[in-house]
Amino acid sequence: MAWLEGWTENISKSGVLFRAHHQIPPDTPVEMMLEIPSFIATPVAGQAICRGRIVRTIAKSLREDRHAMAAAILEYEHARPFDPRRI
Repeated sequence: MAWLEGWTENISKSGVLFRAHHQIPPDTPVEMMLEIPSFIATPVAGQAICRGRIVRTIAKSLREDRHAMAAAILEYEHARPFDPRRI
């Protein structure tokens, strides 16, 4: 499993639209670390680990240099606080 960096464009209770330099094919299971805003009615708010799958991919274009991907969120859990001693 590899961690990749992405930029969130839109987030809701059921999913997230994000952009990344690497394209992830549809139906790929993903695990994402997200900051969930408190105004979204989810089981957790704040730093969370979300599991789901990619449901749509849009290739990068002349106007946008990163791929867009939509992921359905199926599971949420609170992220543990970061401890630099565990690296």
